[in-house]
Amino acid sequence: MAEFVGLNIFQAPIITRVSTGSQALKLLRSDSRFDLVITSLLVGKMNVTNFAQRLKKNRNDLPVILLSHHSRALFDLRLRSEKALFDKIFL
Repeated sequence: MAEFVGLNIFQAPIITRVSTGSQALKLLRSDSRFDLVITSLLVGKMNVTNFAQRLKKNRNDLPVILLSHHSRALFDLRLRSEKALFDKIFL
């Protein structure tokens, strides 16, 4: 517990993992407990941009963090207005 005091967190975060964007959207529609979405470029068969658009349409208040290990994919994303769908992007 002590490590969370400096972060103003009183409980350890609970992490929920799903395998596809469709599963995530279904879970997020049925459960409002989530405070943050962390995603990678690969969200099953769904395009990450499509995933983020659908998520923001239903839960615009929910921050979306994109993680990537490939800078070229992020470069392509930066060239499009789709970058605005993500609150933060980490390489």
